Amino acid sequence: MKKRKKVGHTIYAFTVLILGILIIAMVILLLFHVQTIEVSGNKYVSSSEIGESIQKNSKTKNSLYLLSKNLLGKIEYPTAVVSTKMRLKAPWSIKVAVKEKKIIGYTVIDDAYVYFDENGIVLSKSAVLMEKIPCIEGLSTNAELYKKLPVEEKRIFSNIDTMLKELDKWKIKPDRIVSDRADLTIYIGKITITLGSGNMKEKISQLSPILKKLEGKEGTLDLRHYGETTEMISFKEGELPKKEKETVDKK
Repeated sequence: MKKRKKVGHTIYAFTVLILGILIIAMVILLLFHVQTIEVSGNKYVSSSEIGESIQKNSKTKNSLYLLSKNLLGKIEYPTAVVSTKMRLKAPWSIKVAVKEKKIIGYTVIDDAYVYFDENGIVLSKSAVLMEKIPCIEGLSTNAELYKKLPVEEKRIFSNIDTMLKELDKWKIKPDRIVSDRADLTIYIGKITITLGSGNMKEKISQLSPILKKLEGKEGTLDLRHYGETTEMISFKEGELPKKEKETVDKK
Protein backbone atom coordinates (compact mmCIF):
# COMPACT_ATOMS: atom_id res chain seq x y z
CA MET A 1 0.00 0.00 0.00
CA LYS A 2 2.80 2.39 0.94
CA LYS A 3 4.58 1.48 -2.29
CA ARG A 4 1.45 2.32 -4.31
CA LYS A 5 1.12 5.67 -2.54
CA LYS A 6 4.80 6.40 -3.19
CA VAL A 7 4.40 5.52 -6.88
CA GLY A 8 1.24 7.65 -7.02
CA HIS A 9 3.07 10.66 -5.52
CA THR A 10 5.94 10.15 -7.98
CA ILE A 11 3.61 10.05 -10.97
CA TYR A 12 1.76 13.13 -9.67
CA ALA A 13 5.03 15.05 -9.15
CA PHE A 14 6.27 14.03 -12.60
CA THR A 15 2.98 15.11 -14.18
CA VAL A 16 3.10 18.49 -12.42
CA LEU A 17 6.71 18.93 -13.57
CA ILE A 18 5.83 18.12 -17.19
CA LEU A 19 2.84 20.47 -17.08
CA GLY A 20 5.03 23.18 -15.57
CA ILE A 21 7.60 22.76 -18.32
CA LEU A 22 4.88 22.84 -20.99
CA ILE A 23 3.37 26.00 -19.50
CA ILE A 24 6.78 27.70 -19.39
CA ALA A 25 7.45 26.59 -22.98
CA MET A 26 4.09 27.97 -24.12
CA VAL A 27 4.74 31.26 -22.31
CA ILE A 28 8.14 31.55 -24.00
CA LEU A 29 6.68 30.71 -27.40
CA LEU A 30 3.75 33.10 -27.10
CA LEU A 31 5.20 35.94 -25.04
CA PHE A 32 8.56 36.03 -26.86
CA HIS A 33 7.07 35.75 -30.35
CA VAL A 34 8.49 38.71 -32.33
CA GLN A 35 5.84 41.21 -33.35
CA THR A 36 7.99 44.28 -34.00
CA ILE A 37 11.61 44.95 -35.02
CA GLU A 38 12.77 48.52 -34.40
CA VAL A 39 15.86 49.61 -36.35
CA SER A 40 18.02 52.65 -35.54
CA GLY A 41 21.28 54.11 -36.84
CA ASN A 42 20.57 53.29 -40.49
CA LYS A 43 20.76 56.15 -42.98
CA TYR A 44 20.52 54.45 -46.35
CA VAL A 45 19.82 50.74 -45.76
CA SER A 46 16.05 50.41 -45.29
CA SER A 47 14.65 49.18 -41.98
CA SER A 48 12.54 46.62 -43.85
CA GLU A 49 15.64 45.16 -45.53
CA ILE A 50 17.36 44.79 -42.15
CA GLY A 51 14.21 43.31 -40.60
CA GLU A 52 13.91 40.77 -43.40
CA SER A 53 17.55 39.74 -43.04
CA ILE A 54 17.04 39.13 -39.30
CA GLN A 55 14.14 36.76 -39.87
CA LYS A 56 15.50 35.14 -43.03
CA ASN A 57 16.40 31.43 -42.68
CA SER A 58 15.12 31.44 -39.07
CA LYS A 59 12.99 28.44 -38.05
CA THR A 60 11.20 30.50 -35.43
CA LYS A 61 10.40 34.15 -34.76
CA ASN A 62 11.20 33.76 -31.07
CA SER A 63 12.97 36.90 -29.84
CA LEU A 64 15.34 34.98 -27.52
CA TYR A 65 16.36 32.74 -30.41
CA LEU A 66 17.02 35.70 -32.73
CA LEU A 67 18.95 37.47 -29.97
CA SER A 68 21.26 34.48 -29.50
CA LYS A 69 21.58 34.02 -33.26
CA ASN A 70 22.72 37.62 -33.63
CA LEU A 71 25.15 37.23 -30.72
CA LEU A 72 26.76 34.25 -32.48
CA GLY A 73 27.04 36.18 -35.75
CA LYS A 74 24.68 33.84 -37.57
CA ILE A 75 22.51 36.54 -39.15
CA GLU A 76 23.44 37.63 -42.67
CA TYR A 77 22.88 41.36 -42.83
CA PRO A 78 23.10 43.44 -46.03
CA THR A 79 26.69 44.04 -47.20
CA ALA A 80 26.40 47.72 -46.28
CA VAL A 81 25.96 46.88 -42.58
CA VAL A 82 29.24 46.83 -40.62
CA SER A 83 27.94 45.82 -37.19
CA THR A 84 24.76 45.56 -35.10
CA LYS A 85 23.70 45.62 -31.46
CA MET A 86 20.47 43.81 -30.68
CA ARG A 87 18.44 43.92 -27.46
CA LEU A 88 14.93 43.19 -26.24
CA LYS A 89 12.75 46.27 -25.97
CA ALA A 90 9.98 43.98 -24.73
CA PRO A 91 9.60 40.18 -24.85
CA TRP A 92 7.83 40.54 -28.22
CA SER A 93 9.88 43.50 -29.52
CA ILE A 94 13.48 43.64 -30.74
CA LYS A 95 15.56 46.80 -31.09
CA VAL A 96 18.56 46.76 -33.43
CA ALA A 97 21.21 49.51 -33.55
CA VAL A 98 23.00 49.44 -36.91
CA LYS A 99 26.36 50.78 -38.06
CA GLU A 100 26.65 51.18 -41.82
CA LYS A 101 29.65 51.40 -44.12
CA LYS A 102 30.70 54.94 -44.91
CA ILE A 103 29.66 56.37 -48.26
CA ILE A 104 32.42 58.49 -49.78
CA GLY A 105 30.69 59.60 -52.97
CA TYR A 106 28.01 59.06 -55.54
CA THR A 107 27.58 59.01 -59.28
CA VAL A 108 24.44 59.27 -61.40
CA ILE A 109 23.47 56.26 -63.54
CA ASP A 110 20.15 55.94 -65.36
CA ASP A 111 18.57 58.75 -63.32
CA ALA A 112 19.49 57.02 -60.04
CA TYR A 113 21.95 58.17 -57.40
CA VAL A 114 24.51 55.40 -56.95
CA TYR A 115 26.39 55.65 -53.64
CA PHE A 116 29.69 53.83 -53.09
CA ASP A 117 32.42 53.27 -50.47
CA GLU A 118 36.21 53.69 -50.64
CA ASN A 119 36.52 50.38 -52.48
CA GLY A 120 33.96 51.28 -55.11
CA ILE A 121 31.32 48.92 -53.69
CA VAL A 122 27.78 50.13 -54.43
CA LEU A 123 26.07 50.58 -51.06
CA SER A 124 22.85 52.15 -52.24
CA LYS A 125 20.88 52.98 -55.40
CA SER A 126 18.23 55.58 -54.77
CA ALA A 127 16.07 58.29 -56.28
CA VAL A 128 16.85 60.38 -53.19
CA LEU A 129 19.85 62.69 -53.14
CA MET A 130 21.72 62.60 -49.82
CA GLU A 131 23.23 65.82 -48.52
CA LYS A 132 26.94 66.50 -48.06
CA ILE A 133 28.10 63.61 -50.25
CA PRO A 134 30.27 64.62 -53.24
CA CYS A 135 29.29 63.68 -56.77
CA ILE A 136 31.97 61.97 -58.87
CA GLU A 137 31.29 62.34 -62.58
CA GLY A 138 32.46 59.99 -65.31
CA LEU A 139 32.80 56.78 -63.29
CA SER A 140 30.61 54.15 -64.90
CA THR A 141 27.50 53.52 -66.98
CA ASN A 142 26.04 50.65 -64.94
CA ALA A 143 25.94 49.52 -61.31
CA GLU A 144 24.73 46.57 -59.27
CA LEU A 145 23.88 46.85 -55.59
CA TYR A 146 26.60 45.52 -53.25
CA LYS A 147 28.99 44.95 -56.16
CA LYS A 148 31.99 46.99 -57.30
CA LEU A 149 31.40 49.69 -59.87
CA PRO A 150 32.84 48.45 -63.18
CA VAL A 151 35.77 50.73 -64.07
CA GLU A 152 38.85 50.34 -66.23
CA GLU A 153 41.27 51.65 -63.61
CA LYS A 154 40.79 49.97 -60.21
CA ARG A 155 43.01 52.52 -58.42
CA ILE A 156 40.51 55.30 -59.17
CA PHE A 157 38.67 54.59 -55.91
CA SER A 158 41.77 54.86 -53.72
CA ASN A 159 42.60 58.10 -55.58
CA ILE A 160 39.11 59.46 -54.92
CA ASP A 161 39.22 58.43 -51.25
CA THR A 162 42.63 60.05 -50.67
CA MET A 163 41.65 63.19 -52.59
CA LEU A 164 38.40 63.66 -50.65
CA LYS A 165 40.14 63.20 -47.29
CA GLU A 166 42.79 65.76 -48.21
CA LEU A 167 40.25 68.26 -49.55
CA ASP A 168 38.34 67.95 -46.28
CA LYS A 169 41.55 68.31 -44.27
CA TRP A 170 42.39 71.58 -46.05
CA LYS A 171 38.73 72.70 -46.02
CA ILE A 172 38.61 72.95 -49.82
CA LYS A 173 35.16 72.41 -51.34
CA PRO A 174 35.11 71.77 -55.09
CA ASP A 175 32.04 72.55 -57.19
CA ARG A 176 32.60 69.52 -59.39
CA ILE A 177 34.77 66.37 -59.39
CA VAL A 178 35.35 64.52 -62.64
CA SER A 179 37.19 61.24 -63.19
CA ASP A 180 38.75 60.09 -66.43
CA ARG A 181 40.05 56.54 -65.91
CA ALA A 182 42.50 57.05 -62.97
CA ASP A 183 42.86 60.82 -63.49
CA LEU A 184 40.91 63.33 -61.40
CA THR A 185 39.93 66.91 -62.17
CA ILE A 186 38.19 69.30 -59.79
CA TYR A 187 36.46 72.61 -60.45
CA ILE A 188 36.48 75.48 -57.98
CA GLY A 189 34.75 78.63 -59.18
CA LYS A 190 36.24 79.45 -62.57
CA ILE A 191 39.40 77.43 -61.94
CA THR A 192 39.86 73.95 -63.42
CA ILE A 193 42.41 71.89 -61.46
CA THR A 194 43.86 68.80 -63.15
CA LEU A 195 45.24 66.49 -60.45
CA GLY A 196 46.16 63.45 -62.51
CA SER A 197 46.35 60.07 -60.81
CA GLY A 198 49.01 60.15 -58.10
CA ASN A 199 50.48 62.03 -55.11
CA MET A 200 47.11 63.44 -54.06
CA LYS A 201 48.35 64.46 -50.62
CA GLU A 202 51.24 66.52 -52.00
CA LYS A 203 49.19 68.09 -54.77
CA ILE A 204 46.24 69.15 -52.64
CA SER A 205 48.54 70.51 -49.92
CA GLN A 206 49.62 73.12 -52.51
CA LEU A 207 46.13 74.27 -53.44
CA SER A 208 45.08 76.62 -50.64
CA PRO A 209 47.79 79.31 -51.09
CA ILE A 210 47.69 79.02 -54.90
CA LEU A 211 43.92 79.49 -55.08
CA LYS A 212 44.25 82.68 -53.02
CA LYS A 213 46.71 84.04 -55.62
CA LEU A 214 44.37 83.07 -58.46
CA GLU A 215 41.28 84.64 -56.91
CA GLY A 216 39.18 86.35 -59.59
CA LYS A 217 40.97 84.59 -62.44
CA GLU A 218 39.70 81.96 -64.87
CA GLY A 219 41.76 79.10 -66.27
CA THR A 220 43.38 75.72 -65.71
CA LEU A 221 45.77 74.86 -62.89
CA ASP A 222 47.89 71.87 -63.90
CA LEU A 223 49.21 69.63 -61.09
CA ARG A 224 49.24 66.37 -63.02
CA HIS A 225 53.00 65.89 -62.83
CA TYR A 226 53.74 67.71 -59.60
CA GLY A 227 55.84 65.59 -57.23
CA GLU A 228 56.53 62.96 -59.91
CA THR A 229 58.67 64.55 -62.60
CA THR A 230 58.62 68.22 -61.64
CA GLU A 231 58.12 70.65 -58.77
CA MET A 232 56.61 73.22 -61.12
CA ILE A 233 52.90 74.03 -61.13
CA SER A 234 51.45 75.79 -64.17
CA PHE A 235 48.38 77.94 -64.75
CA LYS A 236 46.86 78.74 -68.11
CA GLU A 237 44.15 81.36 -68.36
CA GLY A 238 41.07 79.97 -70.07
CA GLU A 239 40.15 83.04 -72.11
CA LEU A 240 43.65 83.27 -73.59
CA PRO A 241 44.40 79.84 -75.07
CA LYS A 242 47.44 81.05 -77.01
CA LYS A 243 48.99 82.69 -74.00
CA GLU A 244 52.01 80.93 -72.57
CA LYS A 245 51.58 79.17 -69.25
CA GLU A 246 52.37 81.15 -66.14
CA THR A 247 54.40 79.48 -63.41
CA VAL A 248 52.80 79.59 -59.99
CA ASP A 249 55.03 79.33 -56.95
CA LYS A 250 54.41 76.19 -54.89
CA LYS A 251 53.73 76.40 -51.19
